[in-house]
Amino acid sequence: PPRSTPLYSSAAADVYKRQVLLVPMIDAKQVQFAAAGSSFNVEKVQRIILKKDGKEKRQLGGGDSIGRLTYFPPLSADGESLQYLVIEGLENTLTIRSRYPDHHFLLTHGKGNFKHVPKFLPKGAEVSIISDHDAHEDPKKNGETAAAELNQTLRSKHFLTSALMPAKPKQDANSALQ
Repeated sequence: PPRSTPLYSSAAADVYKRQVLLVPMIDAKQVQFAAAGSSFNVEKVQRIILKKDGKEKRQLGGGDSIGRLTYFPPLSADGESLQYLVIEGLENTLTIRSRYPDHHFLLTHGKGNFKHVPKFLPKGAEVSIISDHDAHEDPKKNGETAAAELNQTLRSKHFLTSALMPAKPKQDANSALQ
């Protein structure tokens, strides 16, 4: 095209000037490929655009009919470990992960995906759930409510589980470790 014809809008060009994180979101079958170190196609990602005044998050691709989480294998490379840590946010996952080198991490990208976690767990998994303490008046909007429901569901399926949240409202999972 002629030089005067823009290939993309100035708004799109602005996105390319910022730092962007793309985090794959996978389904329960794809996690097996990820755990084995095999390649597979990713159909959905969490896009996080870092801005001077904060960040913008958006999920792109794939439908919402299939539960999708992000999976991080154990840092110790112990793929046989049955220890799992379920957590809401990427930032929390990245800061907490080094403290749990033998754990598989399941990142839910928010309270709405806690319900999909059971499909990702092998028999005999030991599961720790760490949620944010949202403290909304409507309990359906709280990460801690979704985490408690997941904890009960997993216990009813005979998983060994625990669920933690920060003591003070409006704190994230990092504070729960304290």
